[in-house]
Amino acid sequence: ASALMTDMTRLVFHPFNKSEKPTMILNIAAHPDVAGLPTTDGQGKGRELCGEYVYYMGELLAEAGYNCMFINGAIAGIYMSRGATNDSQTLEKRYMQSERYGVELGKMALALTMTKEEIMKDKLLYDEEVIAAETAEAEANGGTYTLWCEDWTPVEETVVEPFFNLVIKQVYVPVTNPFIQLAGKLNLANYAVLKTGCGYEICTELGYVEFGNSLKAVMMPGEVCQDLICGGTSLTKDDSYTGGEYKYPCLTELFGDEDLICFGLTNDAIGYVIPDNDFAMAGAFDHYHELISLGRYTASSMSKVFEEIVKEVK
Repeated sequence: ASALMTDMTRLVFHPFNKSEKPTMILNIAAHPDVAGLPTTDGQGKGRELCGEYVYYMGELLAEAGYNCMFINGAIAGIYMSRGATNDSQTLEKRYMQSERYGVELGKMALALTMTKEEIMKDKLLYDEEVIAAETAEAEANGGTYTLWCEDWTPVEETVVEPFFNLVIKQVYVPVTNPFIQLAGKLNLANYAVLKTGCGYEICTELGYVEFGNSLKAVMMPGEVCQDLICGGTSLTKDDSYTGGEYKYPCLTELFGDEDLICFGLTNDAIGYVIPDNDFAMAGAFDHYHELISLGRYTASSMSKVFEEIVKEVK
């Protein structure tokens, strides 16, 4: 099956000056929620602006005494499941759904190392009056209510060694998508496009990060298919559009670390990154990503440079 990266990674930095706020960096592979889209019931007109779930998550963390930084992951087309998140509440506007999702993610971030008993003693995380009211509303709406910390299991926090390694490399990506070529010729984007022996190319960058000996991350300049990070069926001949294998290992295999995480949309935003063997400028419903991708060789161009990085850091 295709990969689905559901982990939340939390980094907490405590300043030497104890009077200053700690900073929490969160990495999640979940697309901002498109709160401004019209709703089928007509309540949302599609003309509303919203800070998306990231804003509301940051608000809760600020209330708990943290500075917040958010780095999205390998999001591709990964969106939140609204039905599960809404818990049968009456949420007429999409921004209300984004708010609920963000607040619950913020609670999870704060509670990662806490036991269920510790959570229930924290008013910010567990308000019995609010829970009772929301449960009653769910039942009145004919639905069910699931507490965000249901069947909760805490995780152990790891102390990260105080050093930071970073490798940044340029990568040249061929622009084979005719729609993107047209956008470039019409000056609809501000990229410098190079005319080479391979046709049109743009130069972007990717990277590799080490936080102590505990955490490794790749930096991708777009919205990357999760299979490219941790493996999945789109890399195989049996489940790809072309019927061929992707010629490079996924990045967890390449770097030899199954806990490798992805910082998506870092330092650039070049659109979707899709395995070469699964690239199709057809089939709009299953392959709409290709319309907003530089082209067929985006993924392999990056895999080649990541192989260079691995040789250097090993």
